[in-house]
Amino acid sequence: MAPADAEDAARRKFRNRAIIFLLGVLSFLVVSARYPPLEVDGMLTFVAAICLLLAVVGLWMQRSAAGHLESEILRRIFYGLAPVPWLLAGIALVNGALDHAPPENCTTSVIAKRAVPGPWAGHRLVVYSWRDGRRFERLSVTANEYGAFAAGDRITVHVKPGIIGIPWVESVYH
Repeated sequence: MAPADAEDAARRKFRNRAIIFLLGVLSFLVVSARYPPLEVDGMLTFVAAICLLLAVVGLWMQRSAAGHLESEILRRIFYGLAPVPWLLAGIALVNGALDHAPPENCTTSVIAKRAVPGPWAGHRLVVYSWRDGRRFERLSVTANEYGAFAAGDRITVHVKPGIIGIPWVESVYH
């Protein structure tokens, strides 16, 4: 195989793994919207950090390939991290979809509302925490739930424990 053909094959493999990774990120976003964990912001930050890391490693791999340098370690790092969003999406899906436990009703009040515009608009209610050792909770809610509440409102949060042990918000009520 000619060096140019090998370089093209490596780029195709890289592109395919990058597409698999991005589809995993999208699946995680969909699942975390359906079964929002209480720690969804931390999980999204973790996925964003992996995205950044993979972008840097991918660019480094491409530059190494263009210079005909060995990039086996970079390739292994990239290929090893590519399925992480799929694993997180699978964990969140199993945690929420198979959770048949009754929800815990937690009463709290809204401190503030936060909306993130964009194609995947995010809506959060910042509330006083009912868990020990925490002052606040940032609850991921639907657009309808977001519009129904104002700062100072007393609310009831239905929290399910999750089959894996990751608590998630089933619903929010007045």
